[in-house]
Amino acid sequence: MDKKKKSRAVNGDGSWGIKKIRDTEYFVYRKYYNGKRKEFYGKTKTEAKKKCKAYENSIVSCDDKAFKRMCLEDYMSDWLYKKFRGSVSERTFDDKEQIMNSHIVGTEIGYMQMGAIDTELIQDMLYEKAKTYSLSTCKKIYFILNQMFEYAVKKEERYKVNPMDKVDNVTGKRVKQKPKEEAFLEKSDMEKLVKEADRVNTAGFRINGDIGTRVYGVNADLILMLLYTGARSEEGFALKFEDFIEKDGKTIVHFSHVIKDIIARDDKGKALKNSKGQNVYVQVDVPEMKSESSNRYVPLNAEAVELLNRIKANRKGYKPSDYVFVTEKGTIPDFKNVRRTLVKMLERAECEVTDMGLHGLRRSFASYLINNDVPLVIISELLGHSNVIVTQKQYAKVLQVKKAEGTDLMKFKFGAETPKEEKESAIVESSKIVSIVNVKKRNII
Repeated sequence: MDKKKKSRAVNGDGSWGIKKIRDTEYFVYRKYYNGKRKEFYGKTKTEAKKKCKAYENSIVSCDDKAFKRMCLEDYMSDWLYKKFRGSVSERTFDDKEQIMNSHIVGTEIGYMQMGAIDTELIQDMLYEKAKTYSLSTCKKIYFILNQMFEYAVKKEERYKVNPMDKVDNVTGKRVKQKPKEEAFLEKSDMEKLVKEADRVNTAGFRINGDIGTRVYGVNADLILMLLYTGARSEEGFALKFEDFIEKDGKTIVHFSHVIKDIIARDDKGKALKNSKGQNVYVQVDVPEMKSESSNRYVPLNAEAVELLNRIKANRKGYKPSDYVFVTEKGTIPDFKNVRRTLVKMLERAECEVTDMGLHGLRRSFASYLINNDVPLVIISELLGHSNVIVTQKQYAKVLQVKKAEGTDLMKFKFGAETPKEEKESAIVESSKIVSIVNVKKRNII
C-alpha cells in the first residue's frame, strides 16, 4: 500500500490520507460539510468513496416517503405550474415549460424518483446533453433543475442540501454543437433589399394583390424600419405612431415596449392546442424592455422618415396610440410571415445572403456603422446594449477586420500617401453615415 501520508484530490473536493487502526491500514477520505470535517474509511479508495457518497445521499434525502417515491418530472410539473408560473412573465414561463417537456418529461432522469436523485446522476445527464445540444440549451436545463431543487430545499424543506450545489454547469468547450454565426448584409445587399421592398405587381410578375400594388406590403415596411433603426424584431412590431417624436427638427423613435408571442393557456396553465396538436400563440404588448438600456431613443435617417411619412399618408384618421405596422385586417403581422417575406425578398433581389432571420437586420445595421467608423459607444447606445463590452463581444469578427484595416493606414514612408481619389471617396462614404443615423447623443434625448 502506498505510504504517502496525503494526496490532494484532483477536483479539490476532498483529501486523501492513510490511517492505521489495530495494525490495519485504511484509506481515509476527508471532506468538509458546513465547516465540519468528516472522514470516510476504507480498505480501498473505492470503498471510502462509496461511504462518502452514501453519506451525501443521506444528508440530501428527506424523510417524506411519498415525496421520495415521486418522479422528478411529476414534481417539476407541479412546481412549474403551481409555484413558479405566478412569479415570472408568461414568455419566461413558456421557455421553462419547453425545456421541461423537451428534456425532462419522458426521459431517464424524468422517471427517476426524487429520493434517488443525486449530484453524480445530474452531472452525467448534463454532460450527455452536451454531446447533442447547444450551450444555451444545456444551461437552460441546468437552471430549471437548480431553481426547482432550490425551491424544494428552501421553501418546502424537502432536502437538507441542494443536489445541484456540486453540479458543474456545461461550458462551451464541452458542447459539440457550436453556435452558428448569424448572417448579416453587406452594403450592396442592403441596397438591393431596399430596392426590392418597392417591387409592385405587374402583368408579368404578379405575386400578391392587384397589378400596380406593392408586392410585400406592410411586411416590407417593417423589415426596412428594422434595418434603418437596428431594432430588435419584437421592438419593431410594437411601434406605435406616438413612439415617433419630433425633436429639434429631427424625428426620433422611442423604443419602450415590445410585442411577444406567448402560448395561450387554460385556467390551469396548460397550453392550448390547435387541431394539429400544436401550441396556440397570442401576441401581447409588454411594457417591459430587455434591460434598462433597451429603453432608448434612436434618431431616424432620411429614408426611415420618408417611410414613416408614406405610412401616415396611407393611414387616414390614424390615432397616436395605433400600431404603425398592421395588416389590411388591422392586426399586427405574424413573426413567421415577416421572416418568410424577408427570405423571399433576399432571394428575388439576388443578394449574396439569401437565408437570414429578422435579427440579421439588426446585425446589418450595427456592422454598417462599425465599418463606417461610428464610435462603438454610440453603436452600443443605439442598439440598447447594457455596455460597450456586450457590443464588442457580439461584433468581434467585424471589429477584428476593422483592426486589420486600421493598421494598414499606418504609412510613413515618403510617397506612401493615400491617393487623392481614395481620400475623397472615403470622405463621401463616411458622410453617408448621416444618411443612416444621426448619432450625437445630445440630439437623442
